[in-house]
Amino acid sequence: MAKMPRDITLRVARKTSEDIWDIDEILEIIRKELEANEISSKIIATERRAERSTQQCPKSPQGTTSSFFSTAKSRNKVECYFCQGEHFSFNCNKVIDVKERKHLLSKAKRCFNCLRVGHISKECRSPRGCLKCKGRHHQSICNTPESSGLSDARMANPCTSSKAQSETKAESTTATATKRQDGKILLQTATAHVYSRNADEKIQVKLLFDNGSQRTYITEDLKKRLSLEVEGSENLNLNTFGSEQGKKMKCDRVSFKIALDNDSEVEISALTHPTICSPLGSSIDLRLYPHLQGLQLADRSTNSKERIDVLIGADF
Repeated sequence: MAKMPRDITLRVARKTSEDIWDIDEILEIIRKELEANEISSKIIATERRAERSTQQCPKSPQGTTSSFFSTAKSRNKVECYFCQGEHFSFNCNKVIDVKERKHLLSKAKRCFNCLRVGHISKECRSPRGCLKCKGRHHQSICNTPESSGLSDARMANPCTSSKAQSETKAESTTATATKRQDGKILLQTATAHVYSRNADEKIQVKLLFDNGSQRTYITEDLKKRLSLEVEGSENLNLNTFGSEQGKKMKCDRVSFKIALDNDSEVEISALTHPTICSPLGSSIDLRLYPHLQGLQLADRSTNSKERIDVLIGADF
């Protein structure tokens, strides 16, 4: 949305009542706005032609009247350049093949970029290009699949919920750590000392690194233990695994510091939440893994039932 002109973002905002915007809804609103802009451009061009015609024949009332009726008629009519139907050229369902469309444009001596008569695409001065691939041709003769823009947008946002459901019925688990026949699956956890800005006392906690989360979170209990001051609050729409409906929640924003092994520190801004996840059974017996002997592990906890107090998201 930040990449779009301000007038477009205002129109989308007026027509969107939800706090969380859906990509399908935004694309549909933008498509309608583009169609409305094309209609408006055609009306303005027709009126200008009518004015020039009137100025050339000021003494002919018949010419003025005919120009008025032709202008009024063209205001409500959109003509397809391929089948002459009353719809936009890129929405034509009669002439679908791109090669056939190009052939019709060449036959009518129309520009491949603006579809107007009198010049070719190399000589076209129109700043517009293809709305799908940004190429130097009209949208109606683009070979890019219609769904590519939407799929790219979904792939670019890892937190977009997918509605595709697997048909495989297998026993599943929602635990963050699970056992397999060849051992235990470990998540990216670590132990570290945290403290507030003005306190000298450090508390050792367990961290969970989650690059699938856009934000960093801290439990309400740790916030109280560190006596952290609330710097503000944010209204979030929390989407959890296995749920299509987001849960709206107001979270406080606090800041604290994490001590690193090299005697330095990093300041973290996080949102508070009552709980992050269930305790993770992440402890391992190093005697079973000779290749790990002598290494300093990030998670030095010996308590397999120790809970997670801080979730480090993609923002940190």
